[in-house]
Amino acid sequence: MSFLKKLTPYTLPFFLMACGNDDIDPDVIDAPDTYDFRSVLDSSLPSSVEYKEATTRLILIQELEYLLASDYLQKLGEAKVEEVGLDNAKTIIVNLLNAIYTTGTKSGDLSLTTHNIYDLYDPDNEESAGSTPIKGISFNNGNYSFSSLQANINLQDAMPGVDKDLHNRKEDNSLGNFIGWAIAGDNDGDIVANELIQYWFSQVARIATDGDEQTKAIYSNVDYKALITSFLSASIPYYQISNVHLHDTEGLSTDNLTAFQNQPYTQLEHHWDMAFGYFGTNRSANLQSLETIISQHNKVNDLASLSTDSVFDTAAFLAQRDLSTPSFVNSKSKPTVTAFIEGRKVITLSEQDITTESKKSLISKNAQIIIANWEMAIIENLIHHINNTIDYGPYITSGTLSNYQTSWSKMKAYALALQFNPYSTLPLESLEYINDQISVRPDTRVNSVNGYLGDILRARNVLQSHFGIPEEAIFNW
Repeated sequence: MSFLKKLTPYTLPFFLMACGNDDIDPDVIDAPDTYDFRSVLDSSLPSSVEYKEATTRLILIQELEYLLASDYLQKLGEAKVEEVGLDNAKTIIVNLLNAIYTTGTKSGDLSLTTHNIYDLYDPDNEESAGSTPIKGISFNNGNYSFSSLQANINLQDAMPGVDKDLHNRKEDNSLGNFIGWAIAGDNDGDIVANELIQYWFSQVARIATDGDEQTKAIYSNVDYKALITSFLSASIPYYQISNVHLHDTEGLSTDNLTAFQNQPYTQLEHHWDMAFGYFGTNRSANLQSLETIISQHNKVNDLASLSTDSVFDTAAFLAQRDLSTPSFVNSKSKPTVTAFIEGRKVITLSEQDITTESKKSLISKNAQIIIANWEMAIIENLIHHINNTIDYGPYITSGTLSNYQTSWSKMKAYALALQFNPYSTLPLESLEYINDQISVRPDTRVNSVNGYLGDILRARNVLQSHFGIPEEAIFNW
């Protein structure tokens, strides 16, 4: 892929669509309009598509966002300070956050499947014992709990550097190179992403136990709700699809002949489905408008619809950026879904339909379109939050400080997430420069904030120059 890595995401999809497989009859592929595929292993089953693990993780992230935004943490923190003292209260808050991040639907003391984490402080008796209710997703019909979701899933296991080593390595190849935030004493970058979450949780615990209900999520000019949830929702899916599920020597090299773990799909089919699940759109997205996709963000009819109609952050934000992008700039949302559908259809083709070489080539082509467009989703969101931070910065003494803090936190989260794609064309030096310019805390000093805004503008310029992004698109985002 050395030549492909020289192409930008604005040219890569069109180069890939134009090359390599002119001898393939489009009628042979005959990709459907929706992401629906019958099982070729068991014809009695209507579908072989399954990605509940990915969906459960995305719901866990939304639940964490709900918890961090709620008054519950502050009230629990205040109650526990009186009951067990400040230090113990902080520990309780961190443990509560880890009930979502570390435990999730696995077994444990605060497993969401057997314990209601909102019942730890409930003076009005509004909560019920048992499984934690899902509050981070809006259901139109019914109420559901985490016991209804895929078991044995958490967020920690899918984190960059935890699931497998980071692709960026230090001079000592045994150590990962995490870019953009250092933790004292942690020389191995492979553990930094996970350790950062724990450090950020400790800051949330500080806020929840400070006795000030107005602080909620912000401490020392950082909005930890925005930082934590934006980092998780950007990093986990991006890392998983580019390093595991759509990586040519990982997910794309797995078996496609036999049932995987006695399921009605092969291992290759499942890897492809998991990537689609992490993208987080509904299976009929190509038949819907961008406005419709955006309107479905974190809203679903019922539990059964979670597997077919859910729209999460990556898909929703990419649709938002496409909607605000000038018409002469290539869109990314629908071409990404098209590549998912075509790639999945090719996986099901037999040797009578297509040669093994052509099949691998088409699968790889579509995987690279998806990864390239996903990278642009990260970049476009990063630029969007750079723009917002620059807009709010000059007026932090006139009522925009909290907006500035939140947009900075989201900007930093996306800047950190950008490093997790092994196929990226962005040089390591550019990643380091962008994160250095953004720093690890926003400048809120009146006499120097304008200089800082110039720094992050230069970071934006690096992205614009490297990826050839039209100026009109930059300004619209």
